[in-house]
Amino acid sequence: MPTHKAPSAGILFAFFYLWTTSVWAEQFSFQPSPISNNLTQSSVRDIFQDQDGFIWLLTQEGLNRYDGISVTNYRPSGTKPYAISHQAVTSILQDHQGTIWVTTAGGGLNRYEKSKDGFSTPSINQDLPATLRTAHLQSSGAIWLSANERSDVYLAMFHPDSPDLVIQYKSPTSTLIEAITDFHGGGLLLGLKGDTGLALFNEASDQKYTPISLIDAKGRTLDKVRTKQIQHVAEHEYLVATSTHGALLVSLKSFTSKKGVTPAAKILRVITPLETFAILRTEEPDKFIFGTREGMMMLNSALTDTSVFNTDNSELPDNQILSLLQDNSGMIWVGTFNGVAKGKKTIFELISTSNASGSVQINSLEYTERNRLYIGTSKGLLEYEPETGALS
Repeated sequence: MPTHKAPSAGILFAFFYLWTTSVWAEQFSFQPSPISNNLTQSSVRDIFQDQDGFIWLLTQEGLNRYDGISVTNYRPSGTKPYAISHQAVTSILQDHQGTIWVTTAGGGLNRYEKSKDGFSTPSINQDLPATLRTAHLQSSGAIWLSANERSDVYLAMFHPDSPDLVIQYKSPTSTLIEAITDFHGGGLLLGLKGDTGLALFNEASDQKYTPISLIDAKGRTLDKVRTKQIQHVAEHEYLVATSTHGALLVSLKSFTSKKGVTPAAKILRVITPLETFAILRTEEPDKFIFGTREGMMMLNSALTDTSVFNTDNSELPDNQILSLLQDNSGMIWVGTFNGVAKGKKTIFELISTSNASGSVQINSLEYTERNRLYIGTSKGLLEYEPETGALS
C-alpha cells in the first residue's frame, strides 16, 4: 500500500508563507477541470445543476452532463431515438415537478426523458419558433420562452402540465430578448439586445411591453445596449451584465417618464466597463462574481473589495468567462471560452468565515499520512481535507 510522507517543516513553512501572502487576498483557488477534454465543445456557454446533483454544461455543439465521475454527451442524430433536436443549446431549467427543459437555436424546445436518458419534443413545439433564446421559470411554475426572431420581440408562456401555449406575444421591433427574470414590482424584467437594454413585460397591464432606457450619472442615455444577464440585488436594485457597457448597478425604484418618452432608469454605479457575460451571487460567503472578457472579478456583498482572477494570477484556462455556477457543495464552476475550471474556498477563507466572532491567529500546521491538514488556531484545532475542501 502506498504511503504519504508528511512534508518537512521547511515545506510547511513555505506552503504557509505562500498561501498567506498570495491566496489570502484571493480567498479562492481555481483549477482547470479534466472534464474539459470530454465535452462536445470547449466553449461552455452555461452551467446548471439539477435536483439530483448532476452538472449540465451547455455548448453550441451539444449538451453535456457530468455525474461526478464521467461526462455524457448529447448530440442530434438522424438514427438514434431520444436524441436532442439541435446541437446549439441556448438554455436549461428544471420545473417544480423535476422535469428538465432545454431550448435550442434551431430545434425548438426539448424535454429530458429521464427513463430514456434522452430527449423528446413537446407538442407545443409546433407553435414555437425553431430558434429559442432563453427560458425562465416563475415561482408560479409557469415557463417563459424568448425567441431569436430578428424582426419581433417574442415571448411565450406555458405550464409544464399543459400541452398548449398560454401566452404568445409579439411586437414589431429589431430587439432580441437575451435574459428574463422576475420583476420586484410584478411581471417580468427583460434583458434586451437593442437600443434600451431593458424592458418590462406585464400581461395584466394595458401596455404589456415597456422599454426602459438606462441613464448614467451625467444624464446621458446609453445607446445600443446588449444585456446578457440580470441579477436582482435587493429591493429595486439590479445588476445588469452587458457586452456593450460592462456590468452596471441599476435602480428601478422609480422611472422618470413623460408622455411619448421612453421610461428611464438610473445607473447607480459601473462595476466594470469590461464586456460582461455572467453574474453569480455566491453563498457562504455572500459575494458577487462577474465573468468578463478579461477574467473574473469577485466582490463582497457591498460590491466593494475587488479580487481579480485571470490566466496571469490563477489557473483559469481562459480569460473569457462565459458562465458561472455555485453547486450544492459550494464549489464554483467557471465556464470559459476554452474549458472549465472549478474553485473552492482556501483554508484561510474557510477559517475566516467559520469564526465570525473575530480574527483568528494560526499557531501551527501538521500534515498527516491520511492527507489531512491539522491547523492549530487561537480558536481551537481545525481539520482540513484538501480533496473536498471540507473544514471541521
